[in-house]
Amino acid sequence: MTEWQTVHIEEIAKKIAMGPFGSNIKVKTFVFTGVPIISGQHLHNSRLDESAGYNFITKEHAAKLSNSNVFPGDVVFTHAGTIGQVALIPEAAAYYRYVLSQRQFYLRVDLSKADPAFVARWFHSPIGKHRLLMHASQVGVPSISRPASNLKTIKIEGIIYLTIWHQALHCD
Repeated sequence: MTEWQTVHIEEIAKKIAMGPFGSNIKVKTFVFTGVPIISGQHLHNSRLDESAGYNFITKEHAAKLSNSNVFPGDVVFTHAGTIGQVALIPEAAAYYRYVLSQRQFYLRVDLSKADPAFVARWFHSPIGKHRLLMHASQVGVPSISRPASNLKTIKIEGIIYLTIWHQALHCD
């Protein structure tokens, strides 16, 4: 049994976090291979675009930035520069782990409550775009004020709570 609901993002979130401070990832920290860094050029039409190529940092450096590590199933947003970009890291992504640039933040959806692909697509709807950008400033570099805090309060319609179905699949 499923039930359509309107919820705040924080009700379906396992985690919401920001990319690192700009000083934590500098050109001098780039290496030829390692953990790729996601930037705005990788976020297109609710999908991760891997055709642009990546800058990389070492696995050790990525571990130090663990709060900014994202994985398949995470929804990534741009909060400064070209604001309002939203993309899902697909299960078939080229890499298991990525690190966000300083202009991104992310949502890790609780899979027992919502589908991250639906959430990513919802933010491309007119109401989803409006709610994401309602805290934006166009003065200087366009940015969303307090992106992680404001994301938590956004109401999203059409979420299917999957708890009963999820429990039925995982019962002993």
